[in-house]
Formats: sequence, structure tokens, C-alpha cells
Amino acid sequence: MTAKFRNILKPWEELTFTDDYMFKLVLRKHPKLCQRLLEAILQIKILKIVFIEAEQTIEPKYDSHGIRLDIYVADDQGTVYNVEMQVRPYTDLLLAKRMRYYQSTIDIDDLKPGESYDQLPKTFIIFLCPFDFMGGKRCFYIFRTYCQQDKDLLFPDEATKIIISSTGNITDDTPRALIPLINYMNGKAAEGELVMDIDSAINTEKTIEIERRKYMTYEMKMREFRQEGYEDGFEDGFEDGEIKGRIQSARDFIASGILSFDDIKATGKYSKDELEAIRQ
Repeated sequence: MTAKFRNILKPWEELTFTDDYMFKLVLRKHPKLCQRLLEAILQIKILKIVFIEAEQTIEPKYDSHGIRLDIYVADDQGTVYNVEMQVRPYTDLLLAKRMRYYQSTIDIDDLKPGESYDQLPKTFIIFLCPFDFMGGKRCFYIFRTYCQQDKDLLFPDEATKIIISSTGNITDDTPRALIPLINYMNGKAAEGELVMDIDSAINTEKTIEIERRKYMTYEMKMREFRQEGYEDGFEDGFEDGEIKGRIQSARDFIASGILSFDDIKATGKYSKDELEAIRQ
């Protein structure tokens, strides 16, 4: 195994809250922490939450992008929350359109056949981003839809999008309860009851041998996928790769939950026909 493929992911001991794997692990295994995080972000009280499905893959159409949701929960009032740790530093436009796509696919998933539009739940899509957004002017953004001619008129679609950009400026209207979280995302020591409990949960998970082994398996699969990609021509000769083998490898990774169809497509290394074959 060459050095190129040895360190695809961080060592288990070095994972932090902003690493997608640990973020999902801690909030899924500790639903009370997830609930408290939502309460801190939204500044509301939630009676209870229920996980709709762990890392659910939503694929509304055969030829659509499948998306895997990190944290997908509903509360006792039926409000749906999707919380994502966005590790990759997307451009403002791409991040915004990613949220737009998540909203549309969640709506399609929530509305069952025969149901009317008024049964769509209130939704909150929350992206935690350890990078700048909108030039770093703020660290906390709430987006809703308003009338362009009259900014006092809120479009009543009950859809809210929130971005927490930890590297942005802390402003007067930044919720005080979020400041310890923002600092924590930036690598500072844990402060505040919620963040200290999150940090404690992370440290506890790192001592659990079965979780370490799961991560090592995940890392191995990711490394194998990357290596297969290079060996089959991702880097120096895509046309020379074994197409059938690559298609099957992609299917295997989607089936195992390691990657989504969207992840595979984003590599830009599969033709339209091959992508269709992967989805079959």
C-alpha cells in the first residue's frame, strides 16, 4: 500500500466534532445531545426527538442525486430537522444550492402518496460549516423567504435554513449559547455545559474498542475505493480501467452506505451510461 492511500482519513484518536464521522456517531448515539444542540441553535425548548432514519439516503427518482442525511429527526410536534456537518469548503453558491436540493428532496420524502401539500411538516435545515460563508461577515445566518416588495411579508412555507459558519464574525445578535460551540468548532477548548458534554461523549467513544474497529473498517473501505479508482484510471488513464469492475465497486460502496450516488457522480469519472448502470 503506497503512502498515497495510507492516510485517507484522520487517525481515530484525532477525530473531532467537525469530522463528519465523529459528528454523526456522537449525535446518533446520544440523542439527548442532539436535542440540546437543536435547542441551542434554535433557542427553543423541544420535548423530545425521534430519529427518522440513521443517515437516510433519499432518492426520489431513478436518475436523481441520492443524498445521505447526517442527522434527520422529528420532534413531538412533527417538525423535521436535518443537521449536517459540512466539512468540504463549498462556495457560497454551491452551499446554497446544496441546501435547496436537500429541502426539495426532504419535502418529496415527507409527503406520502395521497397526502395534500398542507401536510408537509415545518422544516429546519442546519449546516455547520468550519469555513467562511458570505465573506465571513457573520457566524450565524437564518434564511427564510420574504416578499421582495415588502420585506415584512414572510412567505408561509414553514421552511427555515440555518448556516453556522464558525470562522465568521460573532455579532451582537449571535445567540450567546452558540459561542462555546463556535469556538469548539474552531479547535478551542470545550466550554459551556453542552459543548463540554459533547466533548466528553467524543472522548468516551474513542475508548470504545468496537467503535474504533468500525472506524478502521470504514477507513479501509474508503482507502480501497480510492486505490481502486486510481488503479482503474482515475488519475492516469481512465479509459484503461476495468469499467465493469469499477461499476460494481461503486455499487458496493453505495449499498454499504460508505458513499452515495451523489458522491460517486461528483468524481466526474463516470460516463452517463456508467452512472445509469450503477443505479440499476
